[in-house]
Amino acid sequence: MTADVWAATATSEGKEMKGMGSINFNDHPLWVGLSDALKNKEEDFTYALKGDDLKSYYKILVNSPNYNASYIQKQDFPDHVFYAGFFEQGAVFTFSLLPHDDEKRKVLKRFTAVFSLTFRRYLDLKQAEAQTREAEIQLALERVRARTMAMQRSEELTETCELLFEEFSKLRIVKAGQEGIAGDRATIGIFNEAEATYDLSITNLVGKKLDHIFHLSIKEPINITKVYAAWKAGKPLLEIDMQGDDLNRWFNYLETIGLPVNSDLYNKRRVNTYAFFSKGTLGISTNEPLPEESLQLLRRFADTFPGSERCGGPNTNSYKRSFPRQGAGRDRLHANRRRSATHHTISMA
Repeated sequence: MTADVWAATATSEGKEMKGMGSINFNDHPLWVGLSDALKNKEEDFTYALKGDDLKSYYKILVNSPNYNASYIQKQDFPDHVFYAGFFEQGAVFTFSLLPHDDEKRKVLKRFTAVFSLTFRRYLDLKQAEAQTREAEIQLALERVRARTMAMQRSEELTETCELLFEEFSKLRIVKAGQEGIAGDRATIGIFNEAEATYDLSITNLVGKKLDHIFHLSIKEPINITKVYAAWKAGKPLLEIDMQGDDLNRWFNYLETIGLPVNSDLYNKRRVNTYAFFSKGTLGISTNEPLPEESLQLLRRFADTFPGSERCGGPNTNSYKRSFPRQGAGRDRLHANRRRSATHHTISMA
C-alpha cells in the first residue's frame, strides 16, 4: 500500500523546505502503524522516533525512489515525535521534539477538520473537471464518427484527416506549427495489400488537409514496414521515435513520393504514433512522445472508424462500410487494454 505525501518545514534561519512523493507503508514501522490506525478509524496516531529507529526512518526516506527528500540536508536529528490526525482520505501530521499536550492536539484536530473540507472540495472540483473533459471527448468522438460513417469515397479521407486534427487540437493533443517551429500532424493510413501500399492522408504543419493521398510502399524500412507488421499482429498502439540517420532517411523517402517536408523546422527528432483499426491506422506525428492520456485518446478515436466496433472478428463482410482500394484486412483490435500491455515503442537514436 502506498500514499502520496507532501511535507514542509523551515530551518532556524527561516528557510522553507518542501518534500513530496509516494511512500510505501511497509517501508518503516511508523508508516505501518499509521496505516493500521487509519484502517481502524482511530482519531489520531503517535509514534516516537529515536535512536537507530530514527536513523533508519530518514535513511529509508532519503533513499525512497518515489519521494523527493532533497530538503533533508542531514540525518543526525534529535529524537522527536510523529503525530497524525485523520480525515476520510488521509492524515495531517507533524513532527515535534516533545509530545503534543491536549491543548495542541485539539488545535491540530481543528486544522485537520478544516483541511478535510478543503480536500473534499478539491476532489469535487477534480471530478467536475474530469466530467467536463469527458463530455468534450465524447463530442469530438461523435463528430469524427459521424464523418467517417458519411464517407463515400477514399478522397474524403483528406477532409476527415483535417477534422481529426481540429478535434485533436481542441482536446490539446496536438499543436499547430508556428513560424520557425514544426507543428504536429494528423494522419490516416489505409493498407492496400493488393498493391502493397500504405495510402496516407495527412495534414500540413498548421493542421490543414493536403489534397492528395500519398502511396507509400509497405516495404519502406524506417516506418511503414514496422507499422504494417504491428497492424498484422493486432497491436493497438505503436510509437516510432526517429532521430539521426533514420530521421533523415525517412524525410528523404517522403520527398521522393512528393510529400513536402521542411527538415530545417524539425529539432532532430520526430515521433510517429499509430493506433490501429481494421483497415489501417490513425496517427499523430509530433516532436516529442505523446503523454499517456493522449495515447489512450488516440486509441479511442481509432475505435470510431469502420470495423472497429467488431474487435477481434475476422469477418470483413460484416463491416458497415469499407474504404475503396482496400485489400482484405482482418480486424485484430483489442480495445480498452492498458498501455503497459499494449503500447510498443521503437526508439531510433
